[in-house]
Amino acid sequence: MSSINEKRVYDDREGTNVCYLATDVGVVRVTVSADLVGEYGVVRRGTARDVAVVDGQVVVATDESVVDGGVTTGVGPALAVGTDARGGLLVVVADGTVQQPGGPALGSVADARAVAGGLVAAPDGVYRVGDEVSHAGLNDVRDVTGAAGGTNGIGGATPLAATAAGLYALGPGWSRRVEGAFVAVTGGPDGAVALGDGGRVFRSLVDETSGRQLDVWERLPPLPATVDPVDVGRGAGVTYVAGEGGRLAVRLDGGEWRTRLLGTPGVHRLIVGEPKGERGPAGSDRT
Repeated sequence: MSSINEKRVYDDREGTNVCYLATDVGVVRVTVSADLVGEYGVVRRGTARDVAVVDGQVVVATDESVVDGGVTTGVGPALAVGTDARGGLLVVVADGTVQQPGGPALGSVADARAVAGGLVAAPDGVYRVGDEVSHAGLNDVRDVTGAAGGTNGIGGATPLAATAAGLYALGPGWSRRVEGAFVAVTGGPDGAVALGDGGRVFRSLVDETSGRQLDVWERLPPLPATVDPVDVGRGAGVTYVAGEGGRLAVRLDGGEWRTRLLGTPGVHRLIVGEPKGERGPAGSDRT
């Protein structure tokens, strides 16, 4: 991936996470140490609809193609990228076709909004992707997080769906865990986080002994008014929220929100994670 000169430098790498934002400007890479935003810059220019870290590579959904590790795959234009149930790359292209690059079409999902752990979020519900694509319930689903293959980093995590009617968990059927409209949800190394309407942010608690996600959701303090939230991410002991206007909010557990304006408007997606060869703890399940 090409880089640009516009960067802000923060040299202390200890405890550093890396966030990627898919924006109208391009893919933005941000390093964050504790709750301090350090170096950031555009690492790929051009509108990015979605971004994920899959099999150690940064994967970008663009209006032309899916770009995997800096290589154009020829699959696209793409609506969403993420992982299948085994942690491999799964793509939904503009006509709704669900596939792995180089593989046959597995099925179709119209107007897909997100892909994670073999699940696809769409206006008419959740779809499960295996050898084929099948509808798995709910309606007006904005985001999903899957547990298959441990892709969200939580032992025994439960698949979750952010919908217009609430935050839902799977198992065996879908059941509502938090009321109100939700726009985003993702797993992390120590629990899941979800973003609701009005800027509400929730974190699931985890059993300290087993590491299993508990059916208990803690509401975090209100976001600063300068953040117009569109997505949420989680690292170990830290929560991230991306604003549509290009502002990143960071909060250590037990602390206060800190924000930094990145100057990259039109944010569509936030992920927390590292491609191969970089240091730092793993983050959200979109990796």
